[in-house]
Amino acid sequence: KSRRKVAPDTMPPMPGPTIFLSATEVSADLHGADLIRAIRARSPSARIVGLGGPAMIREGLECRRNMLKFAVMLADFVDRIPAFIRLWRETAREFRASPPDVFVPIDSPGIHLVLARSATRAGVPVAYYVCPQIWAWGAWRVHKIRNRVDRMLTLFKFEGEVLRRGDVPHAFVGHPLVDRIEAFRPDPGFLESVGAQGTLPVALFPGSRIRVLAKNLPVMARAAARIQRSLPDACFLVPAPDEELQAAADAVLSAEGVRHRTFLGRSFDALAACRLALVSSGTGALEAALFDRPTVVVYGLSAFDWVMQPAFVRLDRISLPNILAGDGIVPEFVSWRISAEAVAQAALRLLSDPAAREAQRQGFERVRGELGPPGAAGRAAEEILEVARKGRKGS
Repeated sequence: KSRRKVAPDTMPPMPGPTIFLSATEVSADLHGADLIRAIRARSPSARIVGLGGPAMIREGLECRRNMLKFAVMLADFVDRIPAFIRLWRETAREFRASPPDVFVPIDSPGIHLVLARSATRAGVPVAYYVCPQIWAWGAWRVHKIRNRVDRMLTLFKFEGEVLRRGDVPHAFVGHPLVDRIEAFRPDPGFLESVGAQGTLPVALFPGSRIRVLAKNLPVMARAAARIQRSLPDACFLVPAPDEELQAAADAVLSAEGVRHRTFLGRSFDALAACRLALVSSGTGALEAALFDRPTVVVYGLSAFDWVMQPAFVRLDRISLPNILAGDGIVPEFVSWRISAEAVAQAALRLLSDPAAREAQRQGFERVRGELGPPGAAGRAAEEILEVARKGRKGS
């Protein structure tokens, strides 16, 4: 029998790739949402599944599990081992039974390097978005990355040199915060809407997880009380990602007698309106730098973390603005016993000394130069789709 030939222009289109994204923290969830929009713009028929949070779900993620409750630090991890093992087994089964065209873990190497190994064993290529901080700690992980990651997508220029030395394929895509902040338009009525009009606003960013907040906010609250004694018109603005953290922040600040306002979300409005920010290390410090806000970093550690830190951490600075600028432009207080008085004095100096503020501003200019131009999510999406196409050809 002769088979009927189908003309090329009448053949059904090849379905879009299946992309498995995974994000376990608030900032990664936002990065993932940016990625989904960028992927859809380039491949409308792409199927996007995986592990994420509310921002990714709003963009159409077929969510296997809301992962924000899985956010962990070293000190939290032991309590969550059984849940993590279940998650790992479920994900590994899915990779074997219905392999996606590419697995895209976002940050969180403690979880994601394990899931990346499962993906690799199932023949699924891995495009890792947001390089683990091997340049700061855990340099021994570079061999894991080399064996489990097909392409590392980096947010900072300097990460490329570390990955080159480790023979890890990579591409610099830039930082999505550049786009997010460039697109942001502050609400001129924000302070009035939260009841802080006519005050000297100071923003507090103690962390987006309850256990991180518990380590950072008590010392921030004591420092805020001291700042308030020197500047009675100060009012402390506390964005919270959910009602649990909002209630916790209210309780801690009220116990210290600190004049404050808590609210859900609106962290960029708080940064745009504030005169100074007290932040825990991480994305919050980078956001404050991009908003040109005078910044002090407060990062509380457990006694165990403090004792063990020298064995693992390779840098003498922990906040991204200081690492990227190459000097100590932002005062850092990192310990298991932080002096609230010292934090308050650093904050008061920035509020009262124009030269100190200008020195930080100049350092923040250097930080911007390390983040690349706008369009990071689009460049990351193109790299991910390329890895997916190569994976399909090789399958």
